[in-house]
Amino acid sequence: MISLFQGVQSSSAKVAHALDGSFPDFPMDNTVPPATVEFMTKVSDNIINPIIGVIFALALVYFLYGLLTFILNAGDESGRAAGKQHMVWGTIGMVVMVSVFAIIQMVLLTFGITGSDLPADLPLQ
Repeated sequence: MISLFQGVQSSSAKVAHALDGSFPDFPMDNTVPPATVEFMTKVSDNIINPIIGVIFALALVYFLYGLLTFILNAGDESGRAAGKQHMVWGTIGMVVMVSVFAIIQMVLLTFGITGSDLPADLPLQ
């Protein structure tokens, strides 16, 4: 007679094996074809990273514009509020661009693809 919970029992046994470290290692070939590595490195280095740099620079300029607006309108409450908004959105833009760069680098490192603009002394490599 087949048990209704047979799948649950085998799943829980797998979890138990995984937790105690006795789960068998499955050979996994995690290599990426060299042509794909070269293509992804070129796309990252020549397209994505320069775009991230330009957008980061624009966000920095926007932040500095907000700072200048804030300072020049020190006596005007509405001018200072506008300057604060520019600084907030500039900061958000810079944080988003740094996050995008970090996520892209993590994905590339996950697949073993290292770009030329990646620091050589990263502890992740």
